[in-house]
Amino acid sequence: MIELKPFQKDDFSSLISWINNENDLVQFAGAIFTFPLTNNQLNNYLKDLNRHAFKVIYKLDNSIIGHSEIYINKNKTAKLCRILIGNPKFRGKGLGQKIVKELVHISFDNYNEKIVHAEGKLIFENNSNNKIINDEKIPIKELKRKCGNPKTGDYFYNLFNEAGFKYGPAFRTVQEFYVNSAFALSKLKIAGHLKEDFNQFILHPSILDGALQTVAGLIGEVEPSTPYLPFAIDEIELIKTLVPTCYAYVEFSNSEKKTEKNIKKFNIKLLNEEGDVLLKLNGFYARALGKSE
Repeated sequence: MIELKPFQKDDFSSLISWINNENDLVQFAGAIFTFPLTNNQLNNYLKDLNRHAFKVIYKLDNSIIGHSEIYINKNKTAKLCRILIGNPKFRGKGLGQKIVKELVHISFDNYNEKIVHAEGKLIFENNSNNKIINDEKIPIKELKRKCGNPKTGDYFYNLFNEAGFKYGPAFRTVQEFYVNSAFALSKLKIAGHLKEDFNQFILHPSILDGALQTVAGLIGEVEPSTPYLPFAIDEIELIKTLVPTCYAYVEFSNSEKKTEKNIKKFNIKLLNEEGDVLLKLNGFYARALGKSE
């Protein structure tokens, strides 16, 4: 369906035509370009020998519909970046995933490099003497009171099934779900067959996924007609050891208004059954599917 070919000077006009404003440019390229995008900037872009830029060709009519890049870092790892479906009629069709697969194949076949899927920093802080951080409590009963009747786990996952997301037993952690227009709260419980290995994980993937499912539930309450996909987290703060049964408390970030209209930002806290804060995910971002790609 698609093919990647080297991005050349003849392709500059197509890429420039897709970037209509500064927000589009920042989403696509971060800070390496300034708006308006120009031929001179793209000439300098191609001079970087660590960048391997590609145009995305729709093979049925041989038209150029997008852009993508592999960047080779100093440690010989490959970063997939600046992926854009420029032609709006091809957005929301799953082509972004196909582009990523093609880039992965090229990285291994042509450059024999490792792929960087995400980057971050791990910082250890001894907060044993910080009583404010370690003793933070969230009033779970009060949160429940502010919501309507709770939804059961079966009801919750039936909604996901209807939307095309079918979770297996290991990821059906939500047992109860409470929601209003400002926040969502869910009771999470690890599946029985996973409890034996629970302590092998600092953050068990089933618990993490349950927290992100809670975000999806909150989005569905306030904007049910638009699907959103997760794409970034600012910070994860581990405060206390996680437990197999806990609560995920999700609220909109105070800085959400500063983000673009098609992006929602949340703060997530994992709590034990007494309301003690065990973990914080500060600045979790979700982007509306089909509005920008």
